[in-house]
Amino acid sequence: MDDWVQLAIQNNLDWYQEECAAHGVKNTRSTTTWHTLEKMPPFHSNLIHDGDELPADIVAALDRSVPPGWGIKEPRGVLDLTDQGFDLLFEAKWFVREPHALTKPAASTPAGGARWVQSDAEFADWIDSWGETPDDEVVFRTRFWNAPRVHFLQTAENDGGLACNISPACVGITNPWGDPLAINRCIRAIIERFPTYAIVGYDHMPNIDALADLNFYSTGPLAIWLRSPQ
Repeated sequence: MDDWVQLAIQNNLDWYQEECAAHGVKNTRSTTTWHTLEKMPPFHSNLIHDGDELPADIVAALDRSVPPGWGIKEPRGVLDLTDQGFDLLFEAKWFVREPHALTKPAASTPAGGARWVQSDAEFADWIDSWGETPDDEVVFRTRFWNAPRVHFLQTAENDGGLACNISPACVGITNPWGDPLAINRCIRAIIERFPTYAIVGYDHMPNIDALADLNFYSTGPLAIWLRSPQ
């Protein structure tokens, strides 16, 4: 179980580095920690640390008036960051579909019908259909979808989609939207293209349970914290 969580964490760090490259955000990554003191795109944390406690240099940086809304993704769900001036935003679970896992026949979730975004126009359509971009903000830039290891998918009927990024041995899926059956069709397209890769991500348990026919299961907790208003 821990190996799958570790794989998911590293894939998530890969996603963050692609986002930083697209937005021109300076960031630092080690084997256990990724962080930036700069403003991140909406829905993205400023620090991801895989450990039992925050490093001393990070704690010192947090003490230097880190602004409200600055976020920490705590990928093991074991730290209480209240004393560091953070509020718990939400808790979730990592999930995985192991390589070559059996998939139940799709009686109501037919294979196919999902397309990989191939143009700026299709990408703009995906963004509009996703519909989560805050006013006067940009979450995903065109440069981001053009990154070789980042992909966006949606169904031909435009009733669901998701994004994914490719790391060694795994594909991370994120930002699903639309009808659950349509999302499953997009995941099936990923399985067909990357049959030897694990598929990882995180979500709330009801959404993970909805992926049971595709042989996904939860692997461990995580938590998202935001800097408290001062």
